[in-house]
Amino acid sequence: MEQIDPDLTDAWRSVLDTIAPNQPNRAWLSACDPVTVPATGDTLYDCAGHADALASYRGFFASTETHDYDGGQLVWRGRTPKDACSGVHARADLEVRDHAGRVILQMTHRQRHYSADQITACLRAEGLKPVAIFGIKTDAVLRQPLDETQHTKAVYIVRTQEGR
Repeated sequence: MEQIDPDLTDAWRSVLDTIAPNQPNRAWLSACDPVTVPATGDTLYDCAGHADALASYRGFFASTETHDYDGGQLVWRGRTPKDACSGVHARADLEVRDHAGRVILQMTHRQRHYSADQITACLRAEGLKPVAIFGIKTDAVLRQPLDETQHTKAVYIVRTQEGR
């Protein structure tokens, strides 16, 4: 059995602690409308969550982009290799400049890639049942199967029982 990364497990537990039926998205996993199973009386919730796929790390996280806004500029500098592999620890530097070009905010964004296998193993370990996995590109059209090299995000549909 593959060892589940404790950071991923902690993230999912945090998400599960905040899921409430019919509430807006409180994390990257959002609850949808409940479904009651007539035969058992169980109330089930289908939930959707997303994670960045490798194409996002090899593209956006490996590129530099500059965007003008009212009176200033936003600069994103991806520091991740264009050939990033599964499990990469990605980094990007963000700067916000005012109208005179002075840096008024500077930060580093970090995140890690987890494979679909790692995420589904963690979901199962937390008592959730993966129902479907989709990939999306920047057009936001759901596609199957997930292709980490073509899709920028992976979308997970999972099922949980009430109280979980």
